[in-house]
Amino acid sequence: VGTIIPYMKGMGVLAVIWLVTLPALLVTLIRGARRLGTALLERVHVAVRIAIYFVAYQLIQMLIRLLPGTGAAEDVLMLILNAGVLAILILDGIQRQKLLEGVESMKSGREESGIPTEHLFWNNRRMAEAVNGLGEDLKSAVQEQMKSERMKADLITNVSHDLKTPLTAIITYVDLLKKEDLTEEERREYVDTLDRKSQRLKVLIEDLFEVSKATTNNITMNFTDVDLVNLIKQVHLENEDKIAESTLDIRWNLPDEKCILSLDPQRTYRIIDNLLQNCLKYSMPHSRVYIDLKDQDGEVTVTFKNMSAVEMNFSPDEITERFVRGDLSRNTEGSGLGLAIVQSFTELQNGECKVETDGDLFKVTLRWKRA
Repeated sequence: VGTIIPYMKGMGVLAVIWLVTLPALLVTLIRGARRLGTALLERVHVAVRIAIYFVAYQLIQMLIRLLPGTGAAEDVLMLILNAGVLAILILDGIQRQKLLEGVESMKSGREESGIPTEHLFWNNRRMAEAVNGLGEDLKSAVQEQMKSERMKADLITNVSHDLKTPLTAIITYVDLLKKEDLTEEERREYVDTLDRKSQRLKVLIEDLFEVSKATTNNITMNFTDVDLVNLIKQVHLENEDKIAESTLDIRWNLPDEKCILSLDPQRTYRIIDNLLQNCLKYSMPHSRVYIDLKDQDGEVTVTFKNMSAVEMNFSPDEITERFVRGDLSRNTEGSGLGLAIVQSFTELQNGECKVETDGDLFKVTLRWKRA
């Protein structure tokens, strides 16, 4: 006793600590075992899981019968066991009813956020998550279908309008040329107008074919080594007259050295030309346009920046869609296919096209990563 007394205080503290921590330890072990069991059971087939439940139920009944005591205690334990099984079955039935109601609500369109899964367990939770995922996929498919229908309507409305305008002018001037009392000067003027309108009609039809082939991957790309700096300079020279006629101050920030990339020269020329034409058509008069090319950190970027003459009440993602135009009044010539062709041709050449707006600033960035 004399030897133990000095350690009694420490032993008492340890006993108190053990009594306090034991319930928490037991709760933690039970929760961990339940999570582990749930995780394991969710991985097996439902038939195997039902068989495990049945065997466990039979084993518990056998243990109760083997316990020493009177028959009354055995009956009470069996009643408690069966009541627990009944409660689980009722809870599972209630959850399945909620699942059915949630599916019916989603089917009728009353429930858009999906089936709540907070109070569901086991297969019911997995089923609710699968139904919610299916609902999201269905919603995305419906949105894509609506978007496709809207694009078809834009095709019928906008493109038919753009095709009809030059065609009507061609028919009108052909009728005028049939008159016999025309002067030579009037005849030349009518022929020049016919030439412009027919060229305009030709460009529209070519744009339609190009964007159709590009979006369906029914196009052959001819890759070769292209000096992107020299190609941009070619576009500049080809449009020098239009640039001189405009009131824009175009700043060409190009490096002195070559920038060689594996590209399709014809389609890349079309990309740069479309972006330049976009600047010439929609830029605010007497404003500056910046065209930059940078080759650094294994990446080549070409940037077009201009101030829009009209309010840009569209999103950057929307303007790259087919048949969408920044000039909603359609007072300027255009088919709404220019930026769609730019994006399609850039992506077909393993590049990236990004459109950004900031107030009246319109910015298009083309990006190619070097291999």
